[in-house]
Amino acid sequence: MDRFIGRLVQEIDDLGLRENTIIIFASDNGAAIQAPLEEFGSNGSLKGRKGQLYEGGIRVPFIVNWKGKIESKVLDDLVYFPDVMPTLAHLSNSEDFLPDNLNGVNIVPLLYGDSLDTYNRLLYWEFTGKQRAGRLGDWKAVTITNDKLELYNLKDDPFEKVNLAEKHPEILHSLEIKMDEIRVPSPNWPLPGE
Repeated sequence: MDRFIGRLVQEIDDLGLRENTIIIFASDNGAAIQAPLEEFGSNGSLKGRKGQLYEGGIRVPFIVNWKGKIESKVLDDLVYFPDVMPTLAHLSNSEDFLPDNLNGVNIVPLLYGDSLDTYNRLLYWEFTGKQRAGRLGDWKAVTITNDKLELYNLKDDPFEKVNLAEKHPEILHSLEIKMDEIRVPSPNWPLPGE
C-alpha cells in the first residue's frame, strides 16, 4: 500500500498539481479479522471487526494531506465520514449545492488548527438493517445480533467490554430516541418489524 500511495503522490508531484491537491486517506471499516491474527490486519484490542458496528469495525484512521496548506499534526477530534462532502464542498466553494439534510459538518477549521466541536453531535451507523449504532459524546448505543441495544461509555471503556444498558437505561433511551429521529428508512435495508 505504501508503494502505490507513493506512486500516486509522485505522479501528482510530477504533474505539478501537489499544492492544488488535497489527499484524504481513510477506510470504510476496520480490519476484516479481529486480533490476534495480525498478519491479516488488526483492530488492536478494539471489539469487533469489518461488518460490525463495534469500534473495531468502524474506528479507522482519517489522514488529510495538502502540501503547503495543512500543517502536520495529530488530532483526537471525532471525524465522521459524512463530514467529507461538506468539507470538500467548502474547499471548492460549492456549499450552495449541498442538500439541506446532511449529517456531516465542514471540518476545515480542524484542518487549519482551529477548534471545532465535533464531539457533541449524534453519529449514526446502520448496517444491513439489523445492526445500528449511535454515538453522542462518550456514550455509544449499539445492537449487533438482536433488537436489544447495548450501551458503552467509550471514554471509560473504549474496548466495549462493559454493557451499561441496565445501569443507565435513561441514557440508552435518550440515545435510542435520537437514533430513531436521525434514521431515514430504506426499503433495501428495513429494520426488523418495518
